[in-house]
Amino acid sequence: MHMFARAFILLLLPFAAAAQSSSTIISLAPAAGDSTITPTQGKPSSTEAPTSNTPATAPVRQQPAPISAEALKEAKMLTEVLGVPLQAKTLMSQVRDQVIAATISASGKSPAEAAAIADELMMPEFTSHEADLVNLLTVPWALGFTPDEMRDLRAFYLTPLGKRVLAAMPKVTQQSIQVGQEWMQKNFREAVTKHSDELKSRGLKF
Repeated sequence: MHMFARAFILLLLPFAAAAQSSSTIISLAPAAGDSTITPTQGKPSSTEAPTSNTPATAPVRQQPAPISAEALKEAKMLTEVLGVPLQAKTLMSQVRDQVIAATISASGKSPAEAAAIADELMMPEFTSHEADLVNLLTVPWALGFTPDEMRDLRAFYLTPLGKRVLAAMPKVTQQSIQVGQEWMQKNFREAVTKHSDELKSRGLKF
């Protein structure tokens, strides 16, 4: 995977915290006036020929109910309280840094030249879809919680304690990641030391 693609995926990881692991694909209604979003399970395109392992009479999966306009409205209001639009803007800044670094790596351009290329050619493709990113990030909340639950969550996060939780979350998350990495490294080193002979016999050298 290209360096920039890997970095971009890492930048998106914090936004995934709200979503449960799922194979659901979100089908967004194209018209601006549409009031629902319908989650559909991933399936082959109708133009694909059935394989020999697929029965011709396979039952059609029942489609889940579309997300209501009320759920989407509450999800949007909740994610605004959670700071998702601001996080998206922060992501745009981080993406710009990665695009500049990737341009320098790929072309040998100076930082100033790479920044100009990023700002003139690449970043408009991201920023023009920033609102789409914010809208998509509301969907996991609309899928995972009822409108009443999202109203209760929003009410909590507007309390003094809720605001403290939101303010502390970035630091708590960073500390949790650091603790996890240190734990992993410690146990990895101990495992390598304990099983060094067996690992070497299997052609592994750490």
